[in-house]
Amino acid sequence: MLVVLATTAFAADTPLAEIVITPNDAGTVKVVFSKKYTASLEITLSMKKAREITDITNQNLGKKVRVMIGDTVVGEPEVAAPQRGLIFGVRPKDSDEAVRLAKFLIDSK
Repeated sequence: MLVVLATTAFAADTPLAEIVITPNDAGTVKVVFSKKYTASLEITLSMKKAREITDITNQNLGKKVRVMIGDTVVGEPEVAAPQRGLIFGVRPKDSDEAVRLAKFLIDSK
């Protein structure tokens, strides 16, 4: 199941759990372009990272988490449901950032 996490604002003094995706966590990465929305990334995760994200989202239901690709923050959504499965979706701020992050995940291995 693909879940695209939307970004939301947060209070700067609230510590957030972090989901950090590195090149070692990604098997494949797709940049998905849309006429209506900014480009999104569909990242196929390693089993280990998928389990870690499931645990983090289970522990933070109703709370915000920081989602990062490398050292780039791509969102700070409120967790409405646990993330399950190997496909993880994020929507960077624009198409250029989506392409840059996809290249980082694939080319940095």
